[in-house]
Parts: sequence; C-alpha cells; structure tokens
Amino acid sequence: MGPAEQRCRDRDSRQYTKRERPICEAVYDDYFVKKKISSKTGEISLTGLKNLLDDVAEDGDIFKPPAPAAGKYVLDKSLGGLAS
Repeated sequence: MGPAEQRCRDRDSRQYTKRERPICEAVYDDYFVKKKISSKTGEISLTGLKNLLDDVAEDGDIFKPPAPAAGKYVLDKSLGGLAS
C-alpha cells in the first residue's frame, strides 16, 4: 500500500469509527495485514471474518458470545458475493 492509500485508509477508519489513529492502525494491521481477512481482489475470507467476529464477541461490547456465523454478513457466491 502506498503512502496516499494509507493516508486515505487512516482518515476513513478514524472518521467512521471515531477512534484514535493508533487503535485504527492496530486493528487494520491485525485483521487485514496479518490475518488477511480480505484479498487484493476484494474476496473475503470467511475464516478471517469468523476470527474477527469471535474477537468482537469476546470483548462483549457489540454482541455476546457465541459470535454469529460469518456467512450472515456476506453475500453468497451464487449471488455474486466475494466470500471464500
């Protein structure tokens, strides 16, 4: 990712989450760089999304464990979705 793309990503993530830059950077790095929740083609890894949902459920602020199924949040491939 180039510097301009990184600035846009940082700005957008802070704008929509209302969180500080270090938090947004850490979340992005954890899920999109290390765990590869999405590919360069935009395909979503259901395994990666499940890991993210499990982490959110563990925190308990948005929903309680057990986490909902990852498939609940993505469009099925037969309908043009990009989940793998």
